[in-house]
Amino acid sequence: VHEMIQQLSKIPIVKTLMQFIAQLDVTIVFDMENKAVHYVDPTSGPGTMGITYYKRKFIIIGKEESKSDQYGTFAHEVAHYVLYSVYENSYQPYCKNDEEKKKKWLEIVEKYREFSKKNVLEELIQWVFDCYPIEEHQEYELIVRVPHMLARYRNDKRILEKMRNKHIDLFDFYEQR
Repeated sequence: VHEMIQQLSKIPIVKTLMQFIAQLDVTIVFDMENKAVHYVDPTSGPGTMGITYYKRKFIIIGKEESKSDQYGTFAHEVAHYVLYSVYENSYQPYCKNDEEKKKKWLEIVEKYREFSKKNVLEELIQWVFDCYPIEEHQEYELIVRVPHMLARYRNDKRILEKMRNKHIDLFDFYEQR
């Protein structure tokens, strides 16, 4: 975990997450035996690669195909934990009483929801809409795709630039949170 936090702290946007999580009393477990972690929570799907339980102060990450995928899932789950800690709004990326930010976020989510129907989104983003039928889940899964992509593609500037340009409103919202 320490090595991942060090490596991911080199990414400016993700660094804040890593600094925050390092200060918290949270248990992070890497299950190197099981790729998916749905055995921890039977209500999750068989493709669930990580789970965050804020109230239990617990994050579990499954075995990934590559180190890049594992870094991405780790950043993704840490982002869930930090968003819950900061906003206290069921993992949403805004405070409960911030109607302006909520409206802006829901407009972005709706735009991506429409794009998802055309299957034109990057795989990690498309997955949000294909695997989470409940709209509220789509809302909090979409925002954590930013640190997920930054961590996963951290060593490929070309792909990162492409992702950022293609999903500029998503990245901008995340950076302004």
